[in-house]
Amino acid sequence: MKFFEKKPGKNESDSPEMQDMGPEIGGGKFSPRRVVIGVVATVALLWIVSTMIGFFMPSASRQVSTNELIIDNSGAGVSDQDAHSVTGGPDASESSPMDSLQDTKSIVPHSSEIPAQTAQGPPGSDTPDVTTHGTKESITQTLEPPQQAPGPSTPPITLPVPESSKDSDTEVETPHTPMAPVTSDRPPGIATTEAMIEVLEYELKGRWWGWRVNDLIQITDNVQHYQLGVLEVFRRSVVALAERMSRTGSTASYITNLEDAMNWIMVKADAYWFPSAESKYKETIKDMRVYVNMLERGTANFYTRTDNLIPLLASFEDLLGSCDENLLKTKEADGKKVSFFKGDDYFYYTKGVIDSMHVILEAVRTDYYKTLEARRSVEIIDHALISLHHGKEINPWIVLDSDLGSIFANHRSNLAGPVSHARFHLGLMIRALST
Repeated sequence: MKFFEKKPGKNESDSPEMQDMGPEIGGGKFSPRRVVIGVVATVALLWIVSTMIGFFMPSASRQVSTNELIIDNSGAGVSDQDAHSVTGGPDASESSPMDSLQDTKSIVPHSSEIPAQTAQGPPGSDTPDVTTHGTKESITQTLEPPQQAPGPSTPPITLPVPESSKDSDTEVETPHTPMAPVTSDRPPGIATTEAMIEVLEYELKGRWWGWRVNDLIQITDNVQHYQLGVLEVFRRSVVALAERMSRTGSTASYITNLEDAMNWIMVKADAYWFPSAESKYKETIKDMRVYVNMLERGTANFYTRTDNLIPLLASFEDLLGSCDENLLKTKEADGKKVSFFKGDDYFYYTKGVIDSMHVILEAVRTDYYKTLEARRSVEIIDHALISLHHGKEINPWIVLDSDLGSIFANHRSNLAGPVSHARFHLGLMIRALST
């Protein structure tokens, strides 16, 4: 048994190798030498990795900032190709940013980065020179947009085009501008009159089956109420045209054709014959076309005064108020609840009103633009047109009249919102034109 016993000798744990093995084996501590070697090796490895990355990827000093403007030494603007190369245009992928630095044009840094050492430019030059690290760079303009984080997601800026390069294809971005004036070279009044003709002529000739309100056999129901809404807007427009817009005042004589048109359009919409509604409405359109020809020849007038426009706007405001009430009410005058079939009648009547009113008001904006601009009312009529346009886009397949808290729609209430907004802006425009 002694053959397997360990011979007595020097304790192995006392050797330096066992002391350096740590507490797991020898119970000693790590050698400071190994710690130092590990730290140095880690730093060296990180330095090698960063060097390799910097070799294959351009450093930040090579990239041209979008806040810098390339300008000529003589103060002239840059060409389209140079501007595209700086702002990330089509030519930016073919040339590196370092290529633009080799040109004779100078890249001016932000004003806060310019050193204090400056020197006067050459005689006869209005451009001051800046000496930076032994290089003279000409400064004529520095853009100072809000600082943005660099990267691919940063949108490129568009440099302003100087006078010398107006014929170039450089696209200039301008701040948001209001809606451009829609004016016509034709005499005033033609656009408004033709818009009135358009809305009624479509219901007589453009729509399949034509005018349906006076049909003996009522195949449809919604179209009839839509046509009644169009007719109501047309009547009020013709009255304003005949009594106000075409006359200088209450003592001026009526234009015969407009007076006849105003009378013919008052024929009952469901009159079948002696006379029929269609025949008299077509006579109205003929008389209004005669007035358009008179305006083109200069034998008739159209006055774009505020006192001529206000009555039309007031009648439109009243009509929208009536539509708004029919869209929001839940009970009829007799106390009964608004039925499902009556609700869609109110809906399509209002649709006819706002669709035709939108067309006519667009023409009014064209003819009365200078008057509206003088009273600062262009923006107001634009808001009214936008509200009417929102109402035109509500076109359900089936008009639902559910509870306001139901998961199903209440299309009458949905349409009441744009109608109420349009009515408000018409009233606001009336007050603006009255002052």
